[in-house]
Amino acid sequence: MKTNDTVTPEEFSRFLRWLDSLPEAAGEKYNYVRKKLIDRFVFWGCKPAEDLADVVINRVILTIEDGEPAQNDGISDSESRTDIERKLPYFYFFANYVRLEHFRDLKKSSKLPKTETDNSMDKESRYYCLEQCLKKLPTDLRELIISYYSYTENYKVLHHQELAGTLETTINSLRIRTHRIRGILRKCIEECIETQTMFEM
Repeated sequence: MKTNDTVTPEEFSRFLRWLDSLPEAAGEKYNYVRKKLIDRFVFWGCKPAEDLADVVINRVILTIEDGEPAQNDGISDSESRTDIERKLPYFYFFANYVRLEHFRDLKKSSKLPKTETDNSMDKESRYYCLEQCLKKLPTDLRELIISYYSYTENYKVLHHQELAGTLETTINSLRIRTHRIRGILRKCIEECIETQTMFEM
């Protein structure tokens, strides 16, 4: 089990293959995603935006399993861009967590003595459990919950409306579905953390 965001060369290579099966195109998509994340952190007022974008990318890398290469051989440039746009909500989902963590840490550092440490291991355990529980969800439920929570502030309402339209359902039905998925995730995460705590005792 990994309890940090360190990425091995093998994991990074697997991530690039997930972005695109062609190395040059994968590099372009990597730069595109990183710029999108930096722009989002700048908009949120999070500094340093570049470092936070790298944290998000590393956490996404650690959720990608073997056997998940990009299925985009022979597609056009416009189709390739559409493909990476479909993957962006996955990055935004983790960016929201990193944003909340960033502001929480800033708030703590302004109140606590410099000698007092934060609960970094607790945060790592929560992220690890979140990643593991997301993997356990059926693909359609995982994609739905990630997409639902990918946007905040002004983008959220519009995105939920578009998502409901895509699924041909109502906003209320969409909320009910995501509430149920969130309940499944919460129970899974609680059990995962409890298991880790037992092993650490």
